[in-house]
Amino acid sequence: LSYLDQWVSTKEYPVENLARESLELHTVGLGNFNERDVKAYSKLLTGATINGNSWAYDYNPANHYTGSLEILGYKASNRSANGEHLIPSFAEYLAHRPATARNVARRLLVHYVDDTPSRALIERVARHYLKNHTDIAATMRYIVDQPEFYASRGRKVRRPSDTFAAAVRGLGFAWSLIPDVGELTQQVVAGWGQYLSLLRDAGHAPGEWPAPNGYPQVGAAWLDSNTTLQTWRLLGHLTGGSGDGPFSRTGGPAAT
Repeated sequence: LSYLDQWVSTKEYPVENLARESLELHTVGLGNFNERDVKAYSKLLTGATINGNSWAYDYNPANHYTGSLEILGYKASNRSANGEHLIPSFAEYLAHRPATARNVARRLLVHYVDDTPSRALIERVARHYLKNHTDIAATMRYIVDQPEFYASRGRKVRRPSDTFAAAVRGLGFAWSLIPDVGELTQQVVAGWGQYLSLLRDAGHAPGEWPAPNGYPQVGAAWLDSNTTLQTWRLLGHLTGGSGDGPFSRTGGPAAT
């Protein structure tokens, strides 16, 4: 809502950023929609905003565009100023599109199996995703049961943040401070800061990729010597007794 300027979108001036990235990156993918779809989707999203006092999600009917809409075959009369129900309704419609199924399948396979998964494997996973009513957990279980998953050992590499998260879980660390949403205390910031700095050095700090497409999923992007060295430094800091920061040892090897 903030990063893609949806919070300032109104019925008079619909902002297209969230609609465009939602279609291009997260659902049907590039080449499967046109500008009319983007414009109509941006109108459907008007009203979704941020509360100026709490900075939480809010819906303002006064900002919502009214009038019939058609997006990729989805039709809505959209007569009411309170069109909030249309957002999850269209999201469900998008999630069940065959193009979305293939896009989701490809992205999961690139992350977990192969930088260039075969078209046949993508189609199999996409069919399973739709058969299971877009259930991602069921889709992942299907992927790890495929022979291509077991044959992919050595082809992929964990990104620095993924390596860090796996180490924290494997060592039995737990997050010792639970901040109130939107109210990060100085103690939490200070404890996390040492790891954030190391993740930044490794090129994979959360939320710092400058474009809305996110950090690369392909393993080749994370195989350079600097990324490897900085990831080792990160793991050394976590295990070397130089300060656990916001973590407490609750079980696993770290507890002993």
